[in-house]
Amino acid sequence: MTSKRADGEGTYYARPDDEGGGWLYRLSVNGRRVSGSGKTKAAARKVAEDRARLVADKPATSTVEVLVTEWSKLDPASVGLRPTTADQYRALLRRHIVPALGQVRLSNLTRRMVADAVRGVQGSASTRRSTYAALVKVFDHAVGAGVLAVNLARETPRPRAAESRNRAVDQEAARGVLTAATGHRWGVAAWLGFGCGLRRGEVLALRWADVDLELGELAVTGNVTRSSAGLVRGLPKTRRGQRRVPVPAAVVEVLKSHRTTQAAERLAALVWTDQGLVLTNEVGGVVEPRALSRAWSGWARSAGLSDRGTHAGRHYAATTLLSSGAASVADVAAALGHDPAVLLNTYAVAVASGQRAASDVLGASLSKITVPTSVPTAL
Repeated sequence: MTSKRADGEGTYYARPDDEGGGWLYRLSVNGRRVSGSGKTKAAARKVAEDRARLVADKPATSTVEVLVTEWSKLDPASVGLRPTTADQYRALLRRHIVPALGQVRLSNLTRRMVADAVRGVQGSASTRRSTYAALVKVFDHAVGAGVLAVNLARETPRPRAAESRNRAVDQEAARGVLTAATGHRWGVAAWLGFGCGLRRGEVLALRWADVDLELGELAVTGNVTRSSAGLVRGLPKTRRGQRRVPVPAAVVEVLKSHRTTQAAERLAALVWTDQGLVLTNEVGGVVEPRALSRAWSGWARSAGLSDRGTHAGRHYAATTLLSSGAASVADVAAALGHDPAVLLNTYAVAVASGQRAASDVLGASLSKITVPTSVPTAL
């Protein structure tokens, strides 16, 4: 039996008992028929209208693999990505999404399929979250092109981040890395990491024009990355990345010594491409990020440090400043080019230690206050 419909509505059908009973609701969206079934009229309509949201303006006859291929050819800047991030996303999509969803037509794609593909990503929590972010970007492009009505990835829960690891580096370990780096042409990078909290790319992009040795301050103005586009000096990693950073006296002395050594090397070199960089290769050019990472790993190994990444210096700077109680979270976040909220989460232990140190200072000040031996009774 067909139920009479109101204007703008679909059509209800009562299904025979031999077909399972219940109700079927049909409606037309963008020239396509969409249906839903359920035990009640309301349930059938909800299913149909839910499916109707997924019907795009244009017939989506291509597959997920075709969509990924088309997206991969776009200029990274046009989709709001840095070249290195775009390279990473392309690789993750080919490795994890294409095998799972590649042959599925966009018109047949469902939330369940997308959710299963995201849950099925093998690897670390970071890999799962990055793959999810890549899929969001691809489907955003499809929605903009009119071949998907909604971004199904955005309707899928984002994978959880990994639990924070305690990556704190104590003073003895820091001293070991700095000692191992002494005499290396890039040894100043360790001092800039431990003493100023600079990221690897920020160290590589640092120019002498950005450093004021008399004032004891430097400006972070760039970030060096390697991608399919080549070796590029671009803007810092985040909006907060462009900042001014105080330089400790010990680091100032190392920078002065490094500048003298570099000047002598430049005069002795047969070929020197002067780009005004603090850290250079043998001919004055930009240092390869991976080359610095390999050198740093060797210094960390010599110091017996388990965390051999260049970020160890940044972690040392953050935890030392926060646990000292001498700097607020806002001050440390500004120096590191970090979001204060992210800093609070990442360095929760150090923040708590700093709060305790500040509390001890407050307590010490109160202990010096003379308390009357008797307190007047209130009237």
